[in-house]
Amino acid sequence: MPQRELVVVAILSSLMMASLVVWLNVARRLSEGETLVPYEPRLRAPWNVVDVLWLVLAWPIFERVALRMAAPGDTIEGGGISIAGLAGVTAGHFLWAVAAIFYLEIRTGARAREFGFDTSGLLQDARLGGLAFLAAAPLVYGVQIVVSRFWTPLEHPLAKLISEQNGPALVALAALSAIVVAPLSEELLFRVVLQGWLERVLRRRWRTWKAAHRVLPILISSALFAVMHQGADRVALFVLALFLGFLYRQTHRIFPSLVLHACINALAVLALALGVS
Repeated sequence: MPQRELVVVAILSSLMMASLVVWLNVARRLSEGETLVPYEPRLRAPWNVVDVLWLVLAWPIFERVALRMAAPGDTIEGGGISIAGLAGVTAGHFLWAVAAIFYLEIRTGARAREFGFDTSGLLQDARLGGLAFLAAAPLVYGVQIVVSRFWTPLEHPLAKLISEQNGPALVALAALSAIVVAPLSEELLFRVVLQGWLERVLRRRWRTWKAAHRVLPILISSALFAVMHQGADRVALFVLALFLGFLYRQTHRIFPSLVLHACINALAVLALALGVS
């Protein structure tokens, strides 16, 4: 067996064993009536619907403008993105995240803790995100495998680029984009801004209907997160977003969902770097 295939088999075998252990522990805790992730009430979410709409609309604008400036001939939809285009998209997403934080700080007076950036339990959050990754990965990839049998996935621009120009510099840029910048901008938009606002609004309007303000924000933000992506990936990413939304709802901190999101993307980048579809 080729060395790359051995590496893939070893990684997948280790992942499946660890996931089994996590799910066995989940089943035990549920059977004993324990809470999987303790609920922590959120602080303020002072932004309103206009702020949310501005930031949702600004996200693709930052992406497209940065792409046009870095590589005018590149297109995301057609899969024809270059290394310069990837760098532009990465910069656009990062600049959006910085601009979103400054905008909300100036417009609403929000502070770091209200964005979920509470570093007091960073190691515990990283551990929680890692365990959530082990629980989510088999379901996310399992759904993707099943759906791809009936719905041919579109080739991701990043996958096409790495398959054509695989190299250390490109893999490093892809890792920065997929593991650091994309999770940061997407978790800030879909979990902190959108889900946080929905939780506040629905809790105020349906105070006695707990299911509404606990479940609907996760479902709505997860659906929009999935729609933002392309093709058959949307189904598996909706499943992933449910895990991300649950983590954020329970902790109201961004780091657990950031770690889960980064781990999922890291596994994808590793597979692409090894030449695995």
